[in-house]
Amino acid sequence: MKFRKLTIENCKFFQFATEIRFPVGDDGRSIFLIGGMNGAGKTSIMEAINYCLYGAKWAVLNETVGKSVYGQGKQYPVEKPRLIAWMVEAALRARTNESTRIKDLLDSPSLFPFRLAHISAEHVASLSPRLNIVRHGLDDDLVMLRRDDRLNKHPNKNT
Repeated sequence: MKFRKLTIENCKFFQFATEIRFPVGDDGRSIFLIGGMNGAGKTSIMEAINYCLYGAKWAVLNETVGKSVYGQGKQYPVEKPRLIAWMVEAALRARTNESTRIKDLLDSPSLFPFRLAHISAEHVASLSPRLNIVRHGLDDDLVMLRRDDRLNKHPNKNT
């Protein structure tokens, strides 16, 4: 399933119809991240998608008495290696340096509410032709985008 656009209306603070388009690259693939300041509506977008698909509240953040203050809610374990490799690639594309220690990425709070299973850097790289690994010390493996994919990170930008 690929989302092309999402329209949210009368959901949390989206009182009026708000349309979000999910871009598709020239190659037909799409990786997108939803970012914003605290209280901007990132979680509301995910809850709206979850409600449409499953009819249930996502519950990854628990509201507290303070405005825009949340406590950690439900976490979702990710065990499938191909999905982990895809999430690693998406996270690398969102970074400015496009490389990081695999351990740090798998445990990264930036992937909340997902808790990724620990798999080796070799396994992650074997599942995606766009990823590469570099040994860094005895037990530190860096995972990074392959050089040709780093150059094509933003193919739709005029550079």
